[in-house]
Amino acid sequence: MISPVLRRIIWREFLVYALIFTLISLPYVWISGATGLIYAFWVKITGFAAIMIYILLWRMKYMYLFFNLGYGRRQLIALFLAADIVLSGLIYLVILLIRNQLILPGL
Repeated sequence: MISPVLRRIIWREFLVYALIFTLISLPYVWISGATGLIYAFWVKITGFAAIMIYILLWRMKYMYLFFNLGYGRRQLIALFLAADIVLSGLIYLVILLIRNQLILPGL
């Protein structure tokens, strides 16, 4: 079970920054449709790497908090990646449904 402290820190320290890269990649998905997911994928990979470097080099005090909670570095990276995939996947799904007029017709 993930502790509430861990959820809050994941949101504040990772997903907010990941959301920025998701928003940067949204025009690719909106204009190109499902083929734009290829470009969005590379934007997200670059963003994930940049965020991980930022957290591991400059926000190490939060890593020590995670270590004290019993999470290792690999577990945290997997947790961050899973959270990013879920958040981005939901956003891309909604954008593709709106673009194909499956929801909100006439937009």
